[in-house]
Amino acid sequence: MALVHQGMLKQGKSFNASPQIFYDVAKQNGRSYYDVTQGDNLYYRAARGWDYTTGLGTPNLADFYRTITQ
Repeated sequence: MALVHQGMLKQGKSFNASPQIFYDVAKQNGRSYYDVTQGDNLYYRAARGWDYTTGLGTPNLADFYRTITQ
């Protein structure tokens, strides 16, 4: 996320790393996260889409950055 922030500043744009930005990016571009569908955390199993185990998934920072800078 530090690299995303640095890239935004380099373009003269502001970046607010609030939790809402992660959900907004997920709505705009479904490729911004790698969905983790296997495994568990001893209480919940990973599933397709958002789940208690992995949340939105693992960020794909290249697509995340492209989505934010559009």
